[in-house]
Amino acid sequence: MSQQIVEKHKEIIYNSKTPKAVLMESIFALMNEGSYDSKHILFDIARNHECELIRHETIFSIGELGSDNEIRDFLKDTLNVDKSVVVQHEALVVLGILGKSEDLSFLEKYSNNEDLVIRNSALIGVQRIKQLEDFEGKVLREQEESRKRLLDESVSNNNDRIQILFQLMKDSNDKNVEAIYQCLLHDSCPIVRHEAGFVLGEMNSDLALKRLMDATLKQEWPIAIHECLFALGTTGKEEAMEVVNQYLDNDIYIISESAEIAKQKIELVKTPYRGV
Repeated sequence: MSQQIVEKHKEIIYNSKTPKAVLMESIFALMNEGSYDSKHILFDIARNHECELIRHETIFSIGELGSDNEIRDFLKDTLNVDKSVVVQHEALVVLGILGKSEDLSFLEKYSNNEDLVIRNSALIGVQRIKQLEDFEGKVLREQEESRKRLLDESVSNNNDRIQILFQLMKDSNDKNVEAIYQCLLHDSCPIVRHEAGFVLGEMNSDLALKRLMDATLKQEWPIAIHECLFALGTTGKEEAMEVVNQYLDNDIYIISESAEIAKQKIELVKTPYRGV
């Protein structure tokens, strides 16, 4: 990506009239570019944007840039300065994904946090760093066994189930969709449900969309509802609006804001953004 394109996305990001769904697309574009300037624009957005869901998505994007000390220090500092649970959750999970053993003690400090979302996010980060087994080939080769493991919390930790979700996502057969749907409905960990919602949205099948719509309406965890709504928006399907519209006036900020961004995403499929 040329500097000219970086400047274009910077202009979109800092224009207060830009719809949040479009702003997210520019954040992801800068993530894919990965230059020094892109990274520091993302740092600024993650630290200063007023919308915690934008900060959440930007933290994810920063984690995709690599695991250098500057990035990991920024993520750790986020836990000290950002009071949003969804932003803190993302920073903890991303630190785990980056997989540096020297960050274990930092994550372990949060593994006894009184907030269940923070506690589970930290534990998943710890589990991810300690994970020795490469799940990819095994999950896809042994899908029946993997589906059983996904739904049996007594034999796999939260990180294991998340890794299984992302591998089953690669094969959108009906059995995998149904297993992920059951995980989204019943898993005891809100972060696992959050990831199951994302995965269903990525599976690009009529059954996955139907199950995602149904499961969204049955969720009780705000962080899971938020991700399900984002996933419905990502599908771009007009029928998803039937569910999204029911959350636009929700009293919980991350839910109503997620619904509004999902609505924007679906509308952008019909009428692509032409600038402000």
